[in-house]
Amino acid sequence: MSIAEPIKRAGIGADPIIGWAKNVDEPVRLATVVERYGWEFAKDNFPEVRRFLWKMSVDGVAAVLGEDVWTDAAVKQIQATSRPVVVTDVRLAEEVKALKSEGLTIVYLSREGIPEYDGREGEHLGPEYADLRVHNGGTLEEFHAQMDALVKRLAGR
Repeated sequence: MSIAEPIKRAGIGADPIIGWAKNVDEPVRLATVVERYGWEFAKDNFPEVRRFLWKMSVDGVAAVLGEDVWTDAAVKQIQATSRPVVVTDVRLAEEVKALKSEGLTIVYLSREGIPEYDGREGEHLGPEYADLRVHNGGTLEEFHAQMDALVKRLAGR
């Protein structure tokens, strides 16, 4: 599951204009870009996407319903399942605290050539917040083997 998933769903629902297609003189909407190219493309190629998601999630919804609204939604999902859970997109210290209170282990992943911090507000937590650190320095198959071993290790706790 992803902390950001409900935020992304809300963004798709709002479907803001994130750019302008000059060749056809019409607006470019978030839902269309995400459907065609995916979230990473949208965030990397349309700066308005990151700004909108942040403003909508933090300055909009969280400011009105409480700063823990997104974390509370994730915790409810965790509590509703009896299966092991992996949570991605953890970006705030408050999220780490809430997930640890549910008994989750925080794992920090790093990889050569991928900056650990890109300077964007709310986009990163450093390894100091993690219980474990995993370096992904090999092939995809090696990474999968690392994750399989980690899951077995954590399941044995």
